[in-house]
Amino acid sequence: MNNYIEDLYEAFKNVDTSFYSTESIKLPESFFNDLIPKATYIQQTELHFSTELYAEWRQIIKSKDNGYDNLKIGFETSKKFVKNIFIADQKTFKPDLILHQSQIDFQPDLQKIYIEVKTNNSLNAKKILHDIKKIVFAMKQYEFQNGVFISLNCKIDRLLILIAEVKIKVENLTQKNETELWDNIYLFYGKKNGIKQILKFNDPSISLYPNFECLKKFNAEKYDPTAAIHKTVTSIHNP
Repeated sequence: MNNYIEDLYEAFKNVDTSFYSTESIKLPESFFNDLIPKATYIQQTELHFSTELYAEWRQIIKSKDNGYDNLKIGFETSKKFVKNIFIADQKTFKPDLILHQSQIDFQPDLQKIYIEVKTNNSLNAKKILHDIKKIVFAMKQYEFQNGVFISLNCKIDRLLILIAEVKIKVENLTQKNETELWDNIYLFYGKKNGIKQILKFNDPSISLYPNFECLKKFNAEKYDPTAAIHKTVTSIHNP
């Protein structure tokens, strides 16, 4: 795990879980009549979370003495591309966040991180595949060095199985084993109960038959927001 991913993960840990979802009032039947109890529901909006992650990440970057010269965080920055096997039905796409130098510089060493965020607790393989294909395309076409898929509120056992299915579908498209690619794509996972974790996409727990002992340990790992130093998740496999 490189310094850029470590700093992003630190920012991720610093985002309060209140930004994972927000309570809202249903309209219009209950809002305009004070005699009717206000009906509420939970919104899980990506923008609500992403703006706070941007703020925390920017603070960390500003505190660094080096390594970020000329690099900028892009927020929903539009990118255009030609028709391709990954996203054939779109002419543009907007990553939720990216770390790079600019829109006009394509040097590989200046394309650091491409990020997609999902806050929905009812993810399916189709929704995940759409985002992972964008990450894969950004890494192959624009030569981004790292990809990050952030998932909030979803059950971890279901999420890992869905990602395993998506990896197979991506490799069916590329017609090759993407071991090196998965080694540079990370899953950031968070839930309202305070659990915050990181895994590489090539981690053994991401398979169609997950190691449930690993999942048990994964779910038991608690994030302590008061701790001065956060424990590094042991799931990361350094080369």
